[in-house]
Amino acid sequence: MELNRTHETENQRFYELIWPQRAHVLRCAIFLTHKTGDAEDLAQETLLKAWRSLNDFELRSHGVRAWLLTILRNTWRDSLRSRKRHGGDMSLESLIDEPAQAETTSPFPPDLHSAADADALISDFSDQCVIDALRTVRDEYRWTLLLVDVSDLSYEQAAELLEVPVGTVRSRLYRGREILRDTLLRSGNAAQYGASS
Repeated sequence: MELNRTHETENQRFYELIWPQRAHVLRCAIFLTHKTGDAEDLAQETLLKAWRSLNDFELRSHGVRAWLLTILRNTWRDSLRSRKRHGGDMSLESLIDEPAQAETTSPFPPDLHSAADADALISDFSDQCVIDALRTVRDEYRWTLLLVDVSDLSYEQAAELLEVPVGTVRSRLYRGREILRDTLLRSGNAAQYGASS
């Protein structure tokens, strides 16, 4: 009888803490894998690992979402290593064309270049445009954007998860937003802003 109560308590805790985060985990997995099937597998593996280690989890300062994103990141890295080791897919970085970084000034009007509110700019583009633009951003910038802008973690929480100083999170966030903004504006939709002639 005690075993059944323990199992029921574990399930209840899973459904209270982890289950409400499943859509967010899947959304983040889609950003990483670029394929719905792979994202679903990654999200499922993440939730399964969370369920298995739920007894070890103590709600610390960074919370459930940060813990799940750490599991997601580690699971994703493990799958990339496994594929590379078995001659499967190449790493994500090798598949992405890096955006041109030689330019020091933006070709866009000054009001667009100095736009402080990233949400306002991004809201003018479809979700698919933003996802496509995120796919071109280097891994360390993408993870920082994902943790801070998408997952609403603090700089300190993101720094802890990424195992880097807070200053590094701030600089990656600034640079990642800049690259994302320029990529979005260079896309075919930039004409609506007068950036294309």
